[in-house]
Amino acid sequence: GSSTEGIFVSKIVDSGPAAKDGGLQIHDRIIEVNGKDLSRATHDQAVEAFKTAKEPIVVQVLRRTPRTKMFTPPSESQLVDTGTQTDITFEHIMALTKMSS
Repeated sequence: GSSTEGIFVSKIVDSGPAAKDGGLQIHDRIIEVNGKDLSRATHDQAVEAFKTAKEPIVVQVLRRTPRTKMFTPPSESQLVDTGTQTDITFEHIMALTKMSS
């Protein structure tokens, strides 16, 4: 399995809670919804997990963030994985994409 497998956020409604600071971001990988593991889920399974999840929905995501801090040498500006949790509602996730390479 490659690192691009999984369910990713591809679009977010600007006015939704997911768009707020600390919320979901485009390309976040959905790891878990309310404790349900989605790391190897199909697109349909992920959609079903969101539809059946009870609010408040807590989503665990894996976010790849470029390390571009002032104190970091340019040679070390690689991507790092950061986990984050956020509360969202299903209608604010417009599209989840299944990525594979």
